[in-house]
Amino acid sequence: MKKNFTLIELMLVIVIIAIFAGLLLPMLNSARSRARRIQDLSNMKQVGVGLQSYSDASNGYMPCYDVGLYNGLPTYYTCANQAWTQLSLNDVRAVGLGLLFAGGYVANPRIFFCTEPYFDGSSHLSYDNPDTGWARWKKPGWVVKLSMGIPSVLYRKGDLPAVKADWARNSPTMSEYPMSNILSDNTKKIVITCYGYKYSINDKPPHDGDGVNIIFGDNSGRWQKIDKSVIVWLAADKSYSASRLFGWLNSHVVR
Repeated sequence: MKKNFTLIELMLVIVIIAIFAGLLLPMLNSARSRARRIQDLSNMKQVGVGLQSYSDASNGYMPCYDVGLYNGLPTYYTCANQAWTQLSLNDVRAVGLGLLFAGGYVANPRIFFCTEPYFDGSSHLSYDNPDTGWARWKKPGWVVKLSMGIPSVLYRKGDLPAVKADWARNSPTMSEYPMSNILSDNTKKIVITCYGYKYSINDKPPHDGDGVNIIFGDNSGRWQKIDKSVIVWLAADKSYSASRLFGWLNSHVVR
């Protein structure tokens, strides 16, 4: 004789399914997050190949858009994570990693952008962002922001001792922020990483504060976990400062 389930038995089955779902969902989310981070690292390495090619074709230099003076020393500006910007009324151009795309060293601009959700809500650093995404490429008066970046300023190798001492006055770890404007001088330095800046109170740090992908000057790279307390320190000025992140990484991460 066919036996029907009682209400209590059905409820018990539902509870068991809910328990298993509760156990499996975090595991699935974690696996999905790891897969995205692996993809992001692969993309970042492709950008690193483009950076090497740009440097080879530019007498060894990293992509800079202008040179100024800081405390009397030449300072080379990159615009960090910006790819396209309006520098002045009559000066709109590709900058930073955008020079890799403009020069044909990177063919697919999507690889400049993180695949893992970057911020709550509409990401300021997504490919499809209507205000700062790739649709604004070569549009006068607009800025394209990437979810990865290079140091915003670079220096001549011979000036680094003096510059490092000056940056160390801000924080001991910031002494390792300055690096050479020649890529081959930076084989043991982190030259590309996820960009972090808090634009609003709802914004999260890169990869929800678990860590960042990093690329060294020789284009080797990996995932670098970062302790939550470090993220708190990076956010002490109410922003996830890209400069502080580079300084901390190059002070604490062993090549």
